[in-house]
Amino acid sequence: MKNLLTGLLLAMFVFAADSSFAQIITPAASPKAVLTQNVGVSEVVVTWSRPAVKGRKVWGGLVPYNEIWRTGANANTTIKFSDAVTINGKELPAATYGFHTIPGEKEWTLILSKDNNLSGSFGYKQENDAVRLTAVPVATGNNTERLAFDVEELTDSTAEISFRWEKLKVGFVIKFKTRDLILSKVNQNFSSGTPLAYATYLFSNGMNLNDAMTWVDKSIGVQESYWNVRMKARILEKIGKKSDAVMYMEKAIKMGEAMKSPPFDFEDMKKLLADWKK
Repeated sequence: MKNLLTGLLLAMFVFAADSSFAQIITPAASPKAVLTQNVGVSEVVVTWSRPAVKGRKVWGGLVPYNEIWRTGANANTTIKFSDAVTINGKELPAATYGFHTIPGEKEWTLILSKDNNLSGSFGYKQENDAVRLTAVPVATGNNTERLAFDVEELTDSTAEISFRWEKLKVGFVIKFKTRDLILSKVNQNFSSGTPLAYATYLFSNGMNLNDAMTWVDKSIGVQESYWNVRMKARILEKIGKKSDAVMYMEKAIKMGEAMKSPPFDFEDMKKLLADWKK
């Protein structure tokens, strides 16, 4: 009986030790990472795992030349575009794409695949490529210990998606039809503030001022206010109709004076009017 009791106690201790060990969380060899970036009104999401250099020879060693690479670790790296995107002159639909590369000493092949759920590059099929492009690797000088993706050279419609590892950087440029996307969203989600917002966007970005005038007039048609009248004045001045611009800005100033609290740009608009009258 004593031996049985001792055996049971020993078994319970071993079980408890095994359970405690199973609950220990250790750092992943290649931790998962997610990068999200808005480009204009579109969203780009890169998901990858980050292998480390650990003093190893990476290019032509750990990552062989002229062989397909998952461009990360574990599952294949993916890039998600919320809207249709143009890469290397080819437009791709909004989707999540598997990202693979074929490294070379002087030139790389970059691949966006319609297959986005592979175990690394196992099962990769070239016939499922959405686009292939070439890129020239750039020596960085500084060591990047863990593979890192970034979105650089950001504008309202373009960006460079790049990745760095060891002392190398590789990237490619994407482009969205931001103005078309905004107009589409304007028509889909029309509200009283939509016409002025779109007119302001066109004006602020130096786009078609005739279109901006059309939209500010729509805003005034919904409800005339200091905000849309002063925007019409600014558009008129830009297209060379100075006397009309002065008239509308004078009207906007009177409307601003009647507001309970002065608009945030009220003093700027008064100075602008004074300059126009000189």
